[in-house]
Amino acid sequence: MKKINFCLFFVLTFLLFIFPVKAYNSWAVSHYAFVSGLIGVVCFFLIIGIVCLQKHDDWNFGSQRDSGEIKFGKKGKALPEYEAIKYFRDIPFEEDLAAFYWICLNYDIVLEAKLKKGLMGAIILKWIKEGKVSVVETAKGILDFKDNDYALDLNNLKNISDPVEKSFSELLLKASSENNILEANEFKKWCSYNHSELGDWFYFVKKSGLSSLKEKGYITASTEKVNGRYGSKRTIIVNNVSDKLWYEGLKIKGLKKFLLYFSLINEKEYFDVHLWEKYMIFSSLLNVTQKFQEQFENLYPKINGDSIFDIDTINYGLGIAELGYISYEQECEEEVKKEE
Repeated sequence: MKKINFCLFFVLTFLLFIFPVKAYNSWAVSHYAFVSGLIGVVCFFLIIGIVCLQKHDDWNFGSQRDSGEIKFGKKGKALPEYEAIKYFRDIPFEEDLAAFYWICLNYDIVLEAKLKKGLMGAIILKWIKEGKVSVVETAKGILDFKDNDYALDLNNLKNISDPVEKSFSELLLKASSENNILEANEFKKWCSYNHSELGDWFYFVKKSGLSSLKEKGYITASTEKVNGRYGSKRTIIVNNVSDKLWYEGLKIKGLKKFLLYFSLINEKEYFDVHLWEKYMIFSSLLNVTQKFQEQFENLYPKINGDSIFDIDTINYGLGIAELGYISYEQECEEEVKKEE
């Protein structure tokens, strides 16, 4: 917009100062009234044009709205602060990580960077719980000085029906060695060299979450007419979010509060290992794993001994996701710097 205004200003300056001087020495001497009138008319319309560009961008260039925009209902997208939210012990959308991710992202329950990292960790923990992935020790040579001795064994990572999990498993298998053992540094390097592929996966997760919520009736699509260029009209698709989803977001934020302040609850409840493991998975998505784990183990010190999630398993499963995401984020930042 500034470039266009500058060009118009330049043309205006040319007509007002340069052209009259040139014309004065030639033909315009004998047609002074005509030339002066013509310049005045042109300048008038140029000024009107500049004003229109400044104040009526929507008419000149069309609406900035695009198909796929999200339109929230009367409740909006802002959720109450934690003090005003009740604890929520159940896990909304327990079987639908993509929908859970979409709600956390769009209702600002978790920062996007932490949510992305947490999603990767949550899926890895989920697979460990299901026996599809295991943490194994890596063989080290005499002169091998690795940062850790653990890796993910992906050999049982098969027959995954969920599209989001299936596409993530394909990324991990690409990053792993020929024997399907994925070490932390391997994943870190792969995310660095293939950050655009991982970025595509995050976009796919968001898109899948939107589609899932549409199928469940929380979001409906409609069309709207908006301004096109120079007063024309065009049609866009709008995703209308029902206020019902606001209440689901409230439940998820209530779950996050429950995991964050678990030890402050007066009554000591019974938790079986299965429920604790599910809480661990979703605590990763909500970026509260460490605080929840510490509180829970203080109250239920024997829980780790009965679970597949021992401390090393949790730390490595989440650690490899964190290393990969940090590498991905650094490469994305480098790309932005290059474009500036």
